[in-house]
Amino acid sequence: MKHRNIPFGYCYENGTISINTKEAEILSQIFADYQSGMSLLKIAEKLNADKIEYAPGITGWNKARIMHLSLIH
Repeated sequence: MKHRNIPFGYCYENGTISINTKEAEILSQIFADYQSGMSLLKIAEKLNADKIEYAPGITGWNKARIMHLSLIH
């Protein structure tokens, strides 16, 4: 079986995809920071400094990863 990743902000719950509330809060903050004029690089640096995981065990935020989130949501 192929391992599939689901987008940041979502999780599997009881066999269905649902909203991950903790990650949804982080997404809201990312979008608020961007709308207030913060650059993608600064947002990535902030997330890395706060040790926010993009995926379990992965904290390597960068501009491309944040841009990818904005395209998904």
